[in-house]
Amino acid sequence: MFLSYAVVPVLVFTVLLNFFYLYAPIDSLMCGQNFTCCEECLNSTCHTQLNRTCTINPDNSTFACFTCDPDDSGAAQYYSEEDCKVDCTEPTKKCVCDGACWSCMVTEGVDLTKFVCTMPTQAVDETCAIVPYGANCSAPSTTAP
Repeated sequence: MFLSYAVVPVLVFTVLLNFFYLYAPIDSLMCGQNFTCCEECLNSTCHTQLNRTCTINPDNSTFACFTCDPDDSGAAQYYSEEDCKVDCTEPTKKCVCDGACWSCMVTEGVDLTKFVCTMPTQAVDETCAIVPYGANCSAPSTTAP
């Protein structure tokens, strides 16, 4: 008799969990590494092989190298709003910034206040000199092929 009472809540929990997983707004799939010094970042695989920019973290003492990887459905994420708008041409979709990446998504019925844009403002060039993010950065324009 105890088993029958436990089955219903477990079933409801499972259904709700699947619903929230499938229909929750996308999260930025920004992946990256943090470094304690500029040279470590510039020598990292992220920078040397993936050609990504080394940025300065908000604490102004550590560095990061990040990539905007495609989401779970394979949709590309972008490093700038301009690059996103090039591919985001469907009238029902809009470019939305979440974290340090931009995504093209259907925005109808989505609470856009849940998306927080945290684009880097400073980066470093090949000599570790501070430059504005986007200026003289070695990052490719998009993650799309």
